[in-house]
Amino acid sequence: MNVTAPFANATWRWIARSGSESIRVPAPDRYTIAFAPNGTYAIRADCNTGGGAFAVSGTRVTISPPRLTLIYCGDDSLDTRFLEALDRVTAYELDAEGRLVLVMTSPNERLTFEKIVVK
Repeated sequence: MNVTAPFANATWRWIARSGSESIRVPAPDRYTIAFAPNGTYAIRADCNTGGGAFAVSGTRVTISPPRLTLIYCGDDSLDTRFLEALDRVTAYELDAEGRLVLVMTSPNERLTFEKIVVK
């Protein structure tokens, strides 16, 4: 399998959520997702890491629940909200600034990511 979506073969850090809940992520490097062209992803949700599979059809995206470490990251962690939101992703788009926007079940619910550029 070879996924040719424009966000594949890159690592993205979560910077914001918009919709019913507005979040500016205070530590984006602690919430990342790397999509591989073979249809797998690696995730960091604060102090937890893991991975799973994803599929793309046009602009539709399905992200399977990750196999994940289960460490308590503290009361201030956004790990649970991050993972629950990813579970509701149905589509993607790239905004004018090249950021990845994952659209959730309700179309005005969005997660925004910026690409991590390796130097």
